[in-house]
Amino acid sequence: MTEQQTSILYYLLPENDAEWVMMARKKLNINQMELALMSGVHNSVISRIENGNISCNDQVRKVLIRELKKKLGQSTSPLFKKAHGSCK
Repeated sequence: MTEQQTSILYYLLPENDAEWVMMARKKLNINQMELALMSGVHNSVISRIENGNISCNDQVRKVLIRELKKKLGQSTSPLFKKAHGSCK
């Protein structure tokens, strides 16, 4: 990924947990049930995160970051530095 692509993605980062989880899940092309199975969290929890009812927990965040790293073939830390702090 070029520096220009990275900077564009930085400005497209979501401002809250709900947007971050939904955006990451869609980037991975998985549904809520698949994310639930991958993270060991019930699918209703994923739904509640995406609806903004609860905050993202570390378990879900780690799975999404790990899978995004695999898919992108690189470190995702610069891409998610803004969202990382909000998703706890």
